[in-house]
Amino acid sequence: SRAGIISAKQLIESGIEQGSVLYFLSQARKRKWNAMFVDPNAWGVAFGMKAVQTSLEILLEKKKGPCHVLAHSAAGGYMVRYLIERPDLPITSLIFTDSTHRIAWARNNKKNPTLYDFLQSSRCLYIRNNALGNPFAVDNSDHGRLPGESTRTDVWWEQRFGKIRTVW
Repeated sequence: SRAGIISAKQLIESGIEQGSVLYFLSQARKRKWNAMFVDPNAWGVAFGMKAVQTSLEILLEKKKGPCHVLAHSAAGGYMVRYLIERPDLPITSLIFTDSTHRIAWARNNKKNPTLYDFLQSSRCLYIRNNALGNPFAVDNSDHGRLPGESTRTDVWWEQRFGKIRTVW
């Protein structure tokens, strides 16, 4: 993967605006937000955690104001692992999309005992993808929901991600 490319397939099929972070960066700049897009795959799979760690340390070193994190896919797993090691990080909120993390990683954690509660608090959110064709969907009655609309979760979901607020 190359820095800034979300999906090579989407880049080819839909263009640079949808297949890269360009649109999101322009929106952040319009709102005068400081933005950083961390790609754990940029240095290769073997260096994913190092890429996230280095990026977060640079971001937090220069941080002014609240720090909101959107973690997609592997970045969600790396973010939770990093928070286990660094309980002092001033993260204001954390949003997951298609994350690889598990709530069990934070349970009974001695390095960061508040992480388990944080990941299930109002400061965290999980955005699910569309249910159509999703083998993990509770059932297909959720198909067609509007973005931001709450979704039902099941025992499997709560075992994996906890009681995190979950929306489409």
